[in-house]
Amino acid sequence: YDMLKPWLGTGLLTSEGDKWFHRRKLLTPAFHFKILEDFIDVFNEQTNVLVHILRDEFGDGKPFNIFPFITRCTLDIICESAMGKTINAQRERDTDYVKAVYRITDLIQHRMVRPWLQPKLLWKLSPSGREEAKLLKILHAFTEQVIEERKQHIVRQKQEEPQTLSQVSSDDDVYMR
Repeated sequence: YDMLKPWLGTGLLTSEGDKWFHRRKLLTPAFHFKILEDFIDVFNEQTNVLVHILRDEFGDGKPFNIFPFITRCTLDIICESAMGKTINAQRERDTDYVKAVYRITDLIQHRMVRPWLQPKLLWKLSPSGREEAKLLKILHAFTEQVIEERKQHIVRQKQEEPQTLSQVSSDDDVYMR
């Protein structure tokens, strides 16, 4: 999993030992059945998109590789449910983010089966390592944008909330004159 860390950091998937245990404990409630019920609409919507695409492209019954279609559907579901961001990976296959996700997974697999590329220094100096660095900028920029948008959304929500009497300080003029 070390090769995933530049992309995913040290989250639940890539952490170990106590760190993994504590993060798993924190995240377990997020995957409770009741919480997941909130995302049923997202699952259904994205699955319907997948079915329509498959029907349109492969309605003739000929064999095809379903992996890229399932991958894009999964990416749509994860981004929308976990990050609240709709990316339309199934319909817009050529966005920088979707291409970067595909390419970085290829590079990780490429590196895993080439022992001479596993040392970090050699990897970073290789053409593939330099390409990974560019892809990481795209992927991390997307994540940072999602986080920033979410922060701004929360700030706007707080600004739009009306003050309740318990929030009004004693200095505020709450009496009508």
